[in-house]
Amino acid sequence: PLSGCLLVFFQLPVFAGLYRLLATDITLRQSPLISGMQWCSNLSGPDELCRWPAVLPSFLTSETGWLGPYLNILPLVTIALFIMNQRLLTPPPTDEQQQMQQKMMTFMMLFFAVMFFKVPSGLCLYFIASSIWTLAEHKVLKKNKLAPAAASATTARGK
Repeated sequence: PLSGCLLVFFQLPVFAGLYRLLATDITLRQSPLISGMQWCSNLSGPDELCRWPAVLPSFLTSETGWLGPYLNILPLVTIALFIMNQRLLTPPPTDEQQQMQQKMMTFMMLFFAVMFFKVPSGLCLYFIASSIWTLAEHKVLKKNKLAPAAASATTARGK
């Protein structure tokens, strides 16, 4: 079990440093993602798509509530990409224990969604870019792995 989590221990200081940098850096305060757009106008704070206090109970949507008064879309995109990466890159379970572990990882993603909901939008952008890079890399490597196999199969049939 430790070997599966060992890489996380190397990533954790980078994640903590990036979180601290984005939350406290003065130059990123009020720096918009796209100039002239109000939606993500502060990379050192959560993105604020729209107010939603009327939709959910006040203990969740108050200024000090778990979710805050704004709907933040970047954490939701981040978690959707995490789940997509998990589905595409994890091999199908071969026994009941692996199936239970994959279900547990899916529930962990929901926990991450709640945990990520109020992180700085710059950090969510980092995870979105990293997830998209991982998906693209997987697609390219899979394509490159299939090309030599297909070429060797056609030459074997030709002989």
